[in-house]
Amino acid sequence: MDEENGAVTWQATNIQIDDVVTYKFKHEAHVWLSGIDVATLQSDVTQDVKWARDRRTVPFAQEGGVTPSIVPDITIDDGEILGDYMPTGNALPTRTGHCLSWVYASNDMEWTMEYDAVSADGLVLKEHWTPNPHDVNFHHHDGSGSNTQDATVGSAYGAILESMAPAYTRTHNWLSGWSQQADGSGPWNLVADTLPDNDLDLYAQWLKQRKVTFDTDGHSPATCVEYVNPDGASMVPGPTAPSQAGAVFR
Repeated sequence: MDEENGAVTWQATNIQIDDVVTYKFKHEAHVWLSGIDVATLQSDVTQDVKWARDRRTVPFAQEGGVTPSIVPDITIDDGEILGDYMPTGNALPTRTGHCLSWVYASNDMEWTMEYDAVSADGLVLKEHWTPNPHDVNFHHHDGSGSNTQDATVGSAYGAILESMAPAYTRTHNWLSGWSQQADGSGPWNLVADTLPDNDLDLYAQWLKQRKVTFDTDGHSPATCVEYVNPDGASMVPGPTAPSQAGAVFR
């Protein structure tokens, strides 16, 4: 009994936060304050148990995000879900072509805003950016041979597409490059251009090969025909040098 503060205390065990506890008094218990009987406890007394939780402050580290560059520190009760207190929409950092998530700054392990609760001091989260996924649709555009199927390849923002392009062929034609339109407009450089933040269609562009005929004038070997890419760099292989008894081919 604490007459100075007007309180009576007793021992309780196995009580959890947010429990409702009922105490049974076999006899009346009077609470005194400065000599005045201010309360009488008797029979069943029911009370909500509300304990104050520790407060935790979570700072956020910038990792390439912009507009705004950083999320302000958030202070919440121990055990609460951090995602319930996060800013949304334009108040979150953004980065072109990327999706934002969060990881522990100490070890890069994923933090899930919808489920993870703050339970200790020292937690620091940093931005983690994943390139947005997109499809690249390669069109053979009247190719021939064994591979005449258009192909869809999964990729992501910023990717170089050189290794993804199918090896299309077309009889007596040269695959000169790729474009974003079937008519050849919007040329695409597989080595240098990077995937934008959207799906992409690419069409094979064909140029007829140049026909080169080697006429051996009836000598051996027989007349032959070669087809050469019109790229200004391909060499004409040519046939085996013809032969004639008693003569030298020059």
